Amino acid sequence: MATRSRIAIRTGENEVSSIYCHWDGYPEGVGNELITRFNSRELAEQLIELGNRSYLIQPEGHTPASGELYDEPADKCSLGQWEATSKYPESWEQFIYEWIDGEGWIVYDVDNDEYSTVKDAIAAAKAQRV
Repeated sequence: MATRSRIAIRTGENEVSSIYCHWDGYPEGVGNELITRFNSRELAEQLIELGNRSYLIQPEGHTPASGELYDEPADKCSLGQWEATSKYPESWEQFIYEWIDGEGWIVYDVDNDEYSTVKDAIAAAKAQRV
């Protein structure tokens, strides 16, 4: 079963670009990849430019099935539209990640209506398993 996520970055004072990622959207999956491999604004922008993803990082040895990869550009919208439509309980995505200059990656857990840094979300997930 997929854990869907959206990954976003503010591209201007009043604009946001975002991509959809279908698999492994939980903090220990996509979140960990973001803070490990895409840990600067430049790398975050490069990721967004790649467009919507099936996987953030394709698993080793995995051959995508037909229709599994997305060939769609990033979504762009105004900051107001982003704030009004991306963070609501009926969202398709379960986790929404956003690069914030000066802070790094934050995550919004749609199901629990909670914001946190990705590092804090990963720590909380690990603590729940203990």
